[in-house]
Amino acid sequence: MQKKLKISIKGIEPKDICVDGIKLDNTYKYLEDDLMVLITYYKDNIIIKRSNSEYRITLNLKKNKHTISTYEFIGGNKVFELNTITNKLLISDNKIIVKYNLEGNDFEFILEVVE
Repeated sequence: MQKKLKISIKGIEPKDICVDGIKLDNTYKYLEDDLMVLITYYKDNIIIKRSNSEYRITLNLKKNKHTISTYEFIGGNKVFELNTITNKLLISDNKIIVKYNLEGNDFEFILEVVE
């Protein structure tokens, strides 16, 4: 089902965008500039996949946990593991808020359905 999504990312390069996205079950899918973004959420964890023709980053975020995320160069067979600590994770029907630390840098990701 088509949804209007408001996305806010705070971190190294803050960004606020409003995009058309699709929600299927527990997954949001949208295009951000040249990146395809898939966000799959469960009760206590979320997986954010951001990819284009050059790379794919997969963030594995679990509430109050240290996890390993990955950064993969497409075609180069190089995969780097990234240390990730999730400080805050709130999931509701129309909003997702995640605060996390990725390799020593703090980020906040907010997705809100504004239809």
